[in-house]
Amino acid sequence: FMSNVNWFSFPKLTKKKATMLDYWQNLPEKEITPKYLEKVEAVAEQKARENPWIKIWGGFGEPEGSMTYFANPDFAKREDFLMYIEIECAIARGVRKGNPNAILSTSVTSTLARKDRLNYFDNLLGETAKRGVKYDAIGAHIYRGPRRHARHP
Repeated sequence: FMSNVNWFSFPKLTKKKATMLDYWQNLPEKEITPKYLEKVEAVAEQKARENPWIKIWGGFGEPEGSMTYFANPDFAKREDFLMYIEIECAIARGVRKGNPNAILSTSVTSTLARKDRLNYFDNLLGETAKRGVKYDAIGAHIYRGPRRHARHP
């Protein structure tokens, strides 16, 4: 959706608004409040409504790797991971309100080749479903390692 990396790619999205979502840089520890989640949901709703040509929406790019202490259930404290889940749900609710026809994707992971990434999806889908959020797609970057087969002429 928006992060410190790609905020500039969305029309009319200011860095200030995107920075609001960059909670891992701007919020004191354990300060993800209901008021903050309402703001996240409102921004997601606004962006989804203003950009109807964007057909697929998701939360973050590779959060389990870039925010390991927060978004990776293999490394984060359970209560921290559940705060991350609340942000994912706020984004999902906002996107659904702003563009009910959009395809809602999970945040995109950096790979599926690591065990912690599969655990991420198991936990993400289980916890978001408990909160009434259902995704239309699962997002993952497919990185390939070195080629291990013989070269063809």
